[in-house]
Amino acid sequence: MEKWESLQWIFPMPLEITFQSLRLQLSKLLPAACVVCGQSCFNIYSLCNECEYALPWTKTSCKQCGLEKDINTMVNMSCGHCLINPPVFNYCNAVFRYVSPVNKLVANFKFNAHFDAGHCLSSLMAKKMQNAYANEEKPQLIIPVPLHRNRIRKRGFNQALEIGKVVSRRCQIALAHSVVCRSRDTSPQTELRSAQARKLNLSNAFVVSDKAALRNSSFVVLLDDVVTTMATANAISKVLRHQGIRRIDVWCLARASR
Repeated sequence: MEKWESLQWIFPMPLEITFQSLRLQLSKLLPAACVVCGQSCFNIYSLCNECEYALPWTKTSCKQCGLEKDINTMVNMSCGHCLINPPVFNYCNAVFRYVSPVNKLVANFKFNAHFDAGHCLSSLMAKKMQNAYANEEKPQLIIPVPLHRNRIRKRGFNQALEIGKVVSRRCQIALAHSVVCRSRDTSPQTELRSAQARKLNLSNAFVVSDKAALRNSSFVVLLDDVVTTMATANAISKVLRHQGIRRIDVWCLARASR
């Protein structure tokens, strides 16, 4: 991703020519390596046609938690779990199921700083959300799930923020990266086995640090890379509800099973 962004400074261009249009034109001339199979491809997502088609896209899923349902289940319905224990947020919109190769792409992005993989997945998320909300109410803010400063210092970046930058630009929705912060450094959720342990781990872990940024917003998006037990999304949604936010949708690259 960084090599493409640097081209903005190498090649001066009129204001009306966007970075995206430049990337599109260059993709027609210069082959990129597919982030999945490594083969040369002419695609703005750095995906060959075969790998893009084979990605584990979500199709029929619970409108609230985003988990895939049986194909015979009615579309836009809640699953049994959400009917009994509805999440704090309104809806969860996941682009993919958290299986191969998406799980490997996400891991390479988060832990090995493979920004090409991150940019690919983020661009596909933006494309899906543009279509999903084309005829619906549009969110006013995108809030990336925050990392504690200790985690950022160790990793070097917040993956949710990097995804949010791409999605915000493509979808033309304001990015509010400092609205919510982590008040304490919690254990990684992936190290905790039970949903209850994950919930307790995040108790009082988030605070709204910029209330003014929410003053004129009633519909926000909470953006993360992967959603599993919904503990993080629920914990942040609670503090946002206390600020009077009417609707909270969760957008994630992938939805993992509980």
